[in-house]
Parts: sequence; structure tokens; C-alpha cells
Amino acid sequence: MADRLTRRDMLATAMVAGGLAYATPLLTASAAPIVTDAGSMTLRQRAARKGLLCGAEVVAPNLAKDTRLRDVLIQDANILVPGNELKWKRLQPTADGPMNFGPAEAIYDFARAHDMAMRGHCLTWYRGEPDWAIEKIGQMTAGQAGDFLTGYVGKVVGHWAGRLVQWDVANEPIDAKGNLSEPLFVNKLGGRYLDLAFHAAHEADPTALLMMNATLVEQDWWYEDRQRDQTLRLVERLLKRGVPVQGFGLEGHLRTELGLSESKLRQFLDELTGMGLTLMVTELDVNDAGTLGSIPTRDQASAVLAGAFLDIMLSYRNCRGLLTWDAVDRYTWLATEPKKARADGAPQRPDLRDVDYKRKPLWHAVANAIDNAPAR
Repeated sequence: MADRLTRRDMLATAMVAGGLAYATPLLTASAAPIVTDAGSMTLRQRAARKGLLCGAEVVAPNLAKDTRLRDVLIQDANILVPGNELKWKRLQPTADGPMNFGPAEAIYDFARAHDMAMRGHCLTWYRGEPDWAIEKIGQMTAGQAGDFLTGYVGKVVGHWAGRLVQWDVANEPIDAKGNLSEPLFVNKLGGRYLDLAFHAAHEADPTALLMMNATLVEQDWWYEDRQRDQTLRLVERLLKRGVPVQGFGLEGHLRTELGLSESKLRQFLDELTGMGLTLMVTELDVNDAGTLGSIPTRDQASAVLAGAFLDIMLSYRNCRGLLTWDAVDRYTWLATEPKKARADGAPQRPDLRDVDYKRKPLWHAVANAIDNAPAR
């Protein structure tokens, strides 16, 4: 028989062991139990029953060399997203060189061979710009910069027209103070750069769902409260101008040091839904630096948090599903970010499977959330 612990019970255990204290409770409503033995069905099979997308980020080198990673993706994913291969600095590392779509095409070929969809990430992002573009665009007039942006977006999206189901047109475009975070084009075009990018993407592929992708909008923290408000106001402005923003991605880079307010998150999702947007969890993982103690304690805290978040997200029928940012701990991006390191020096465990590709409580939390979700 499956071992059942409520998420609230598991959270309490993790908080006591880790010496944590929250100003607000993790949840504002009763939580469903975590089932730690969820049977033999894969995440992909579970998602298919509910009409959901479920997948992961992957980079071409790991996909090419790692047979166990490929097996995990085949089991659990019906959609993939290239982690780096469609970012501008990777596509066009030199000003005069051709765009290199080869690595992304390799991921697409794998996805197609295994009946998976693929989404595009990302067309504009302040950390995705090649170094050469800063000087080149800095010398342009506003009109020239606008033409350059629309040409770039049109070429990239046009290359994939009819093949990718979603595009992150704007990735992390605004901060909690309301500052647009893409200086390369903001300095020339202001907020109009978003209009141009979305319109160019829609013209190049009318079939793809065009999305804004955002971080720090999920949890209960004053900064995220402001970020949610500024993000909503930005979406409102764009839609009033007729910009084809069709979907909204919540990255879901969760942190166990922060709580989760169901009421705040639902208010945010209700407003996005009221604007007619499709929802998606696009980069799910859990930074467990806020939880000290044993690996089981840490893993339980991560499972509690992610399960609660996904139960809310997937309760919305306009939420298409979820992707994790890496499928296994072995490849987590958190290991490359010194600021994300744990104080005790232990490796982060943010993904659904550990470094040996074994399912963790977080995997089961995702499975439970999919099972609990209404069918689409």
C-alpha cells in the first residue's frame, strides 16, 4: 500500500529539520496527499489521459551522448524545449555568420521520431544577446533597430513555421520595478520592441502559440507580489495595443525558502485567464537551498512545494501542461550558478530524477498533480 503523507505534514517536517520559519503558511487551503508509490505509469501516459503536455528542457550535446537521458525523455515527455540552441547568442555567434539551426534540428528530429512536440525558447531575452549585437545595434537609428529585430524574429520563426507549437517571444521582459529588461532594443524602441517581436513572430508562423515567459511570479514574497503586478500591467498594455500575446508561461523555478499563497497565485492566474491567455508551466524545478537536513527531508520539502504549485496550475483548464528545466539532477543549471549554491555545500537536487536517473519524490508529486488534474 502506498505511503501517504499530507503536503502540510511533509512541509512541517522539512521546516523543523531545516530550522525554517515562514511569515505566511505554504498553503491557504487543504492539500491532497503525496503518493510516494504511484505505480508503473509514466508521466507521458498520465499526461495523455488528461490531454496535457508534459516534458523537459534538453540541450543537444547531452541528448546526443546520454542514452539513459534519452530513455527518460522517451518515457516521460511528449514535448521538449531546447535549453540553449534557439537563443540568439547560440544561433548567431558572429555578426556576419549564418544562423546555426543544426543543434536545434537534432533535438527536433529526436522529438519527431518519438512523437513529441517541441517549443521555441526564446526570441528576446536580455541574457541571450550575442556580444557583437550590442555594438552593432547601438549604432543604428530606431527605425533600423526595429527593422533588424523584425527581420531576425521573422527569419528564426519562419525557419520553424508549422513545426514548433509554442514560442517564448518575450522571456523575462520586466522586473518588479516595472523596468523593461531588454536594454538592447529598449534603448532604441522602448516598449514597442515587444509589439514588433510579437507581430513578426505571428506573421512568420500564425499557427504557433506566442507566449510571454516570466520568472519570480509564483511564490509568496513582496518582490514577487510586485513582479506579478507589473507583469499584469505590461500584458494589459500590450493587448490593448493589439499585440498578439496569446499565452503566458510561469517558469516555476521554485525555492523552498519561500512560501506559496494559493490566493495570490490564483488571483494572478484569474487575471491572465480573464485576458484570454493560455497558461503553461515552462521551466519547473525546485531550489532546495532553503531546506537543511537529510536528503529525504530536502526531497520531501521540494515535492510538497512543487505539488502544491502544480495542483493550482493544472486546475485551470486553459493550462496546457508543464515542462521541467532539465530532466535529471545530473544536468541542472543550478550547479553552474555560484549564487544558487547551498550553504552546506551539498549538491542541489532540483529535478524529478537524481544523478542516477532514479525517480524522486518530486517525480511522484508531478505524477499526482497530473492525476488530480481535470481532463482537457
